[in-house]
Amino acid sequence: MNNQPDGPEIAKELFHVSPDGKQIEIYQNAEGVAAIEGCPVSTQPDKVFLYPDLPDKLWRMYQHAYKFVDVIKSKTPKIILMTDMARCLLMENGPCQDFQAIFND
Repeated sequence: MNNQPDGPEIAKELFHVSPDGKQIEIYQNAEGVAAIEGCPVSTQPDKVFLYPDLPDKLWRMYQHAYKFVDVIKSKTPKIILMTDMARCLLMENGPCQDFQAIFND
């Protein structure tokens, strides 16, 4: 992201990870697109990498994306059980999911 002196942030590159995490696509746009208007995506990715073949720069980005998704999953309920005594939440992260129990007074 680049800050424009009198405008919004501009995205010049998009890092897309497939749902299974095994393929990474890079989309580039030299002019940039305002982040609020959408992503700078062409119809075809400019570069495609498989997980084991990531260059160092993209490996660090992948690690950050992985940690971000893990934090979101740890806060997203998969199952909610509500009773008169408590509300219990089983979160999306796994294989050892986070569990939260909120007891009523």
